[in-house]
Amino acid sequence: MSAHEPVVDWTEDRVAVIRALWNEGKSGSQIAGYIGGSATRSSVLGKLYRIGLMGNRRILSGKRPNQFSRHRPTPPRSFSWEQRA
Repeated sequence: MSAHEPVVDWTEDRVAVIRALWNEGKSGSQIAGYIGGSATRSSVLGKLYRIGLMGNRRILSGKRPNQFSRHRPTPPRSFSWEQRA
C-alpha cells in the first residue's frame, strides 16, 4: 500500500452518513466507530474538511471562557506634580 492510496472507500452513502452524523453533533471518533472498517477519527475529520463541513460547528465545552484571560490595558493614570509634592 502506498502513502497516497485511500484507506477508506468513501462511497456516496458513507459521505451521506458522515454528513448526517456530523450535523447531529457526533464527534469524529463516534462517526468512525459507527462506520467501522478502516475508518479512523482522522480519516473522518479529513473527509469532513474536504467536503467543507469542518469549521461549521462550534465546539462547546461545559466551561465558560475566563473573563480575565484577555489582556486588558489599565487606564492611564492622571499625574500632576501637585500630587507628588
